[in-house]
Amino acid sequence: LVPGGACACDVSVEPNRSYNFTIEASNGVLRSGLSDQAPSVFVPARVPLSPPEPPSAIRVEGGFAAELRWFGPATAGGLPLLSWKIGILGPSTDADPCSAPNGCGESGSTATDVQREVTVSCAAAITAAQGPCSSIAWAPLLVPESREVAYGARVDGLQADAKYCFVLAASNAVGTGRWSRASSPVWTPVAPPVAPLNLVATVTLDKKHRVMVTVTWECGRSRAGSGSLAAFHIMLMPAQAPAAGASSLDTVIRERIAISGTVAGQRASWACHLTASGHYLVEVVAENTAGQRSPPAMLALDVRPEVFPPLGEEMAPGAPQWAEEPVLILGPTSEGGPHFGDYDPGTWLQALLLWHDSGTEKGAAPALASAIDVVCHFRRPGSSDPHEVVLAKRVASSRLQVALPAHVPMSLRLVVHNETASRDTNVLDGETPRPPAPKVQSEPLLQMLSESSEQLRPVWEIWSRGSPDGQPPRWRPLPEELQNVLEAMWLEGQRKVAFEVQQPASGEATNILTGGRYELVFGDDRQVQHSLRRAGSQWRSNARRVVLDANGEDASAPMVAVEDQCVVCMERRRTHAFMHQETGDGHLAVCGGCAEAYRIEAVVGGAPRHVRLCPMCRRTFTSVQRIYQ
Repeated sequence: LVPGGACACDVSVEPNRSYNFTIEASNGVLRSGLSDQAPSVFVPARVPLSPPEPPSAIRVEGGFAAELRWFGPATAGGLPLLSWKIGILGPSTDADPCSAPNGCGESGSTATDVQREVTVSCAAAITAAQGPCSSIAWAPLLVPESREVAYGARVDGLQADAKYCFVLAASNAVGTGRWSRASSPVWTPVAPPVAPLNLVATVTLDKKHRVMVTVTWECGRSRAGSGSLAAFHIMLMPAQAPAAGASSLDTVIRERIAISGTVAGQRASWACHLTASGHYLVEVVAENTAGQRSPPAMLALDVRPEVFPPLGEEMAPGAPQWAEEPVLILGPTSEGGPHFGDYDPGTWLQALLLWHDSGTEKGAAPALASAIDVVCHFRRPGSSDPHEVVLAKRVASSRLQVALPAHVPMSLRLVVHNETASRDTNVLDGETPRPPAPKVQSEPLLQMLSESSEQLRPVWEIWSRGSPDGQPPRWRPLPEELQNVLEAMWLEGQRKVAFEVQQPASGEATNILTGGRYELVFGDDRQVQHSLRRAGSQWRSNARRVVLDANGEDASAPMVAVEDQCVVCMERRRTHAFMHQETGDGHLAVCGGCAEAYRIEAVVGGAPRHVRLCPMCRRTFTSVQRIYQ
């Protein structure tokens, strides 16, 4: 100190007060008396100082809010505190907003860093700190001073999946002070996705005629912080079923569809097959990459019974029926039927087959349009093997012109084509299909024609012993109602056929067979004879098949004379001749089958010498031609 020099010092005072100052000198041992009082000085009230510590921020579980806790004075700047301002820094998903340039460091924050402000009165802040939410886990870093009060506040309206920091500023009647340092960052949880929009359900039939429900919906606009969509969960259940949690998998269909790269407004779809009509509820839920699910989007669906196609039995076309006059013989033809292979009876007859679909009779229900396969079962004369050929496939009209052989017993049937016949349309993928429906076919049409286009009549007879009328043993025909059945079963290759004969009533003519069940076992017409036996008894009888004309005379196919037999197979009639160009003649020698074998060998080449020569004269031949007699 310099005698006579000026002295100065700083004194901390509370604002909003008047002060009087006196000075007392001291040499370290003694003190002087107090000086005169200086004029009174008034220190005006000021805005509160910046809070020394940032608030403690705690995330509210299950919501997009944060709870703040802090200690602070009840008065500041010489006046009671009126409110607290909470500054919100964020949202941010990458860099820490609390440490950004010009952010909330130790030197404080600027107003430009605060994205949003929330004002809380002191009374509300004190109540919030002492209210139900005061039980949240909060561990303050510093021990509060005696004059400090606990404050609290809840900040709502935060975005999902974002980082936030918070700053504080106290306010009194003069104004608001500076911001405090930023709090520790708080992450909000990921938000659930938006529910799907505009659900639409359609019911259609697929290519297999199965009922399919297709549900389409629109992806909702992405909510901030909800992440990307990862899947949709679809549930289809009957409307009368219990709640989803109690429904069984037998009545509720659930499926999760994984997706990626969807955008708002994009439509998605899901389809499944239905097996029954009724009322259904469709529920679609969106799921994001964090596993959170949106509220369900619901749709009621009413599937009417008429949507479902009829069952296989109902959908199958009815059996086609022969016309009242099913066969019209147009006359002989020079061209044989290729369907009968190499068989050549010598005479072919052009015939027109006529039929109609079932249900076309008067008063009958209409039938489905059917494509028809015309199938012929036949046996060659002198052969014990049955044959089956398809004369035509997928005939859309109700008529067919075809060449039929003479003296060949035939059983013609109209068979609904297998693609038109009934099918099980409601079998889902992965399920075991039902057994195929039986073949839909007409009654057999028995045909056996003579060379003159006369209808021949096959008759089945048995050797009768002990006739009631006292006649000697002889061949007697079976009842007329059995003739067509036995002939059709024999032509179609059945080994045996069972039938039942009713006991004749008193007064009726005595039948050749007594009442009971019988079984006819077919032989081979060569070594094994046909036989008939009665079930439950020892009675047996031989049976035979004869062919009669309109006059009841035997009309069996004439045997081929030795001089007319093929020189190669020695079975069929000669119909083809080997032609010699150098002499201008030929030799009638082989049947159609053997002639075809000669032609094939000639085309292939390198055949043995005897195949390249005429079998009659052993000379080379130029061609093999059919000779019509």
